[in-house]
Amino acid sequence: MTSLLDQLACLLVAVVALAAAWTDLRRFRIPNALPLMLLALYPLHLATANTPVDWQGGLSLALILLLGGFALFAAGLLGAGDVKLLAAAGLWAARDLGGELVLITTLAGGALALTLLTPWGKLVLAAVQTPETAAGKVASGAVAIARLGGQTMPYGVAIAIALLVIVAQRAKQL
Repeated sequence: MTSLLDQLACLLVAVVALAAAWTDLRRFRIPNALPLMLLALYPLHLATANTPVDWQGGLSLALILLLGGFALFAAGLLGAGDVKLLAAAGLWAARDLGGELVLITTLAGGALALTLLTPWGKLVLAAVQTPETAAGKVASGAVAIARLGGQTMPYGVAIAIALLVIVAQRAKQL
């Protein structure tokens, strides 16, 4: 029998992932509250899951992704919000789904990059962005830095896609 509270936690994680993707797409910014919500929902998952949860593996993967992401941020390849979102997603993925998280994020990121190189992709991105973002008036430090051909890329979208797959698998395990 599945736990209703754990199903609710998984649903809320999906909502947070979608919100992160949308805000990154619109503003090239992921508010700190969103990764924090992912962290806050994890204890509910731990307490209500019907199967054992590898919280040590989740914590380990989150720390590895945070440190690796910090290196990418320092190199100017990934935004700080992307790093925090990826680390929080790692907590939910743990050891059993960690490779899947990284693989799906990488594949989705590649597909996103290729899409943004097309005229259609540039048009869609410009259509959903806020006027301030489209005009390039985003505050310093608020822009996701992942670039392809000099273009800023909302990599939080790729991370959110991977997190949606991970949380769907977690919900099926219940």
